Amino acid sequence: MPDLLLFDPPPIGGSCGVALELKRRKGGRTSEKQERWLRELEVRGWVALVCHGAKEAIRELERLGYGRASEKSD
Repeated sequence: MPDLLLFDPPPIGGSCGVALELKRRKGGRTSEKQERWLRELEVRGWVALVCHGAKEAIRELERLGYGRASEKSD
């Protein structure tokens, strides 16, 4: 199961939701089970991402339209 699931569809993209697997910036790796979870969610219309560190996770969420980046465009 991914570390973070957002059930509200992202403002940009039109998917079902977002699944984030969070890893350490240095040396963090996904297991086969984690990769399988992410693939299965993608098949079902989710955005599934592996992010290394909090900054990357925030950047990806903003890219999808969540958070501050989306507020700036209002």
